[in-house]
Amino acid sequence: MFFIVHWVKVAIGLVLLFSILWPFYAIGRLDSYQRDYIMAFTSLTPMQSILAAVAFVFLYQYFLFGGRGFGNLTTLTGDAMSAASKVKVPWSDVIGMDEAKQEAWEMVELLRDHAKVQAIGGKVLRGLLLMGPPGCGKTYLAKAIATESGLPFLSVSGAEFNVVFMGTGGSRVRSLFKRARLLAEMHGGCLVFIDEIDAVGRSRTADMGFGAQTDFNNTVNQLLIEMDGLQTQGSNIVVIGAMNQAESVLDEALLRPGRFDRKLYVDLPGLEDREKLFQFYLGKVKADPSSVDMKRLARRSVWKSPADIQNIVQEAALIATRN
Repeated sequence: MFFIVHWVKVAIGLVLLFSILWPFYAIGRLDSYQRDYIMAFTSLTPMQSILAAVAFVFLYQYFLFGGRGFGNLTTLTGDAMSAASKVKVPWSDVIGMDEAKQEAWEMVELLRDHAKVQAIGGKVLRGLLLMGPPGCGKTYLAKAIATESGLPFLSVSGAEFNVVFMGTGGSRVRSLFKRARLLAEMHGGCLVFIDEIDAVGRSRTADMGFGAQTDFNNTVNQLLIEMDGLQTQGSNIVVIGAMNQAESVLDEALLRPGRFDRKLYVDLPGLEDREKLFQFYLGKVKADPSSVDMKRLARRSVWKSPADIQNIVQEAALIATRN
């Protein structure tokens, strides 16, 4: 009965045993000169295999991935893993979102002094979700929060977690939060900014084949585990996510309290905010304030985002240069 059930394992074991014992038996029948020659030649085989494997992996990553590893994020090295002093976005330069600034300033104060909220038994916010149309300054606001709080700032894109290799997304999530925990221990805190978070945090669904959706679900699960572990580990890490779509596209588990505790909607600027934006961007070019009616420009730029207003000023400067 044992051989009926395990005959495949027994056959494989006998083949492996024969493949190991036969070379020793064959070499033992040779004379001393041939035996020494074969042993010296085969002793170099492991080193040759290792060198060939290293060369293959290096060339494969260099030509297909620009030299970066499969499971590591390239944005975690170099300028992207920057301190708040390198971001340099002062709070006064954030214009056109007064309501969002007021709510975001509370997070800045909590990051500076946890004792304020812990004195009454509360918990520090662990996640901030920024939503709104494109070009309204969500990324700019996140950099301003990092500048004012004085903490390291890790900036990644949600699309960087979605690759064709299975398991790479979850590995990159672990790499990101591992670096964030290290920086939090060194500097007392860390900010993790995930732009276009809907690319990595969409709702999990059943896999219809080929394993792509399963790998995406595993990436979302890893992100949920890492964000949930921020409270249990006591790390001063705040995750800031930004996206242009409605929050309904995100997985429900990401939106629960304890992960993204607060949601800010960065909307298009109003009349007064548009006037401030024109004053700010016109101050960066050579313009005559007496000949420019800021209020009229603000009234004529309804439904324009801060990026649109900046582009209007830049186009005006190009036209003036051309004339």
